Amino acid sequence: MTKENPIRLVILLLFIPFAFNSCTNTREKAAVPGITEGAIAYQISYPQNLSSNPLSFLFPTEMIIYFEGPNQKAQFKNNLSLYNLEFIHNSKYDSVFTLLKILEKKVYAPSGNNSNIFLFNGANANNLKFNKDSLRNIAGFDCLQAIYTPDKPGLPHMTIWYTNQIGIEKPNRNTPFEVIPGLMLEFEILYQNVVFHLKASSVTNDSLPEGFFEIPPNYERTTMLEVESLIKSVISY
Repeated sequence: MTKENPIRLVILLLFIPFAFNSCTNTREKAAVPGITEGAIAYQISYPQNLSSNPLSFLFPTEMIIYFEGPNQKAQFKNNLSLYNLEFIHNSKYDSVFTLLKILEKKVYAPSGNNSNIFLFNGANANNLKFNKDSLRNIAGFDCLQAIYTPDKPGLPHMTIWYTNQIGIEKPNRNTPFEVIPGLMLEFEILYQNVVFHLKASSVTNDSLPEGFFEIPPNYERTTMLEVESLIKSVISY
């Protein structure tokens, strides 16, 4: 632990009383092809060398994508709710918003509507190869395969499984993989030299409340530079 990382130190101290009382939320599977409103829950796993790290509890363990017509929200959470990272696209605005709640700090930052969320680190969609002969069922949905080859040698190839059986508008929005003709249900993100493996565990046909895709009034506007700096203080290896 270093002086340069006070947020991580405070989170570590907060973790101690709750270490043996954490729990995870589960959702009932609802494999209904063509649903147009609801939520997709993804479980996030990591390589063994990271999972055994004593600070691995700081990493997100779940992502949930909420969708309703043209509106989408991607939410990253960890078991103890020590922070909350969200990406919101609301069709009323010309921006995608990044929101971060960490300790008592609540901030948001806008970026261009066509911008990729920073977790993808400039992945290139031109490096995708589709394999329509490979099939897999994930969370009750039929998926096809795509392979991503990174530009830099030595980085891992990544396998993507996607489905066109969910009625979500512009699947994979604000990622380099919007060209994939279906929502990614299993894929990987390489961020801060860490591989995040995401796999959908359930899809629910939930009705979302009014204002769900709005920015809460108690969030203060900031810059993407500050948001990235704050999240890197937690997600680093």
